[in-house]
Amino acid sequence: MKGFLRNKEYFAVGIFAALFILGSYIALKSIRDLQGHARVVNHAGIVRGGTQRLIKKELMNSPDDALVERLTSIVDNLLIGKGKNNLIVLQDNEYLNLMKDVKKHWSSLQNLILHVRRDEDREELFDSSQAYFVLVDKAVFAAEAYSESQINKIIYVLINISVVFAVCFAAWLFLTLKSRNSQEDY
Repeated sequence: MKGFLRNKEYFAVGIFAALFILGSYIALKSIRDLQGHARVVNHAGIVRGGTQRLIKKELMNSPDDALVERLTSIVDNLLIGKGKNNLIVLQDNEYLNLMKDVKKHWSSLQNLILHVRRDEDREELFDSSQAYFVLVDKAVFAAEAYSESQINKIIYVLINISVVFAVCFAAWLFLTLKSRNSQEDY
């Protein structure tokens, strides 16, 4: 009888260890993913604000090719991930569709900047940049909403793992105490 109980205890310890390892892995992976989400939201915000700064500079005859290159790099990285900005791609259709539109509009803005640099129509650049701001703003909010939904999913999973762990521990404790009490009765 004691050998049988000892095997059950080893089995229970193995289950606890496996649950602990699984829960730890999920928690660490989730934290890493959330860090990537935060970087995406931040960089989308950089595109929104940086573009407005660029347009103001261009309208004041103060070209900034370095900022154009930086914004181009960020827009590309937000859509495909990786790159020097170390971004991930959010797997959300709304966000990805908005970022495709952002990339197209950004290309159009770059052409308008070249026209302004040749002393052509400034009003079109201003109007286009206003529409671009609204578009990027939507992309920022879509990235934020996706990140929030992922946080809620992670919380749900971690709570469930904790509940399963607690139930298993309670069952193990109950069975251990019950078996020890029954042994004392003999």
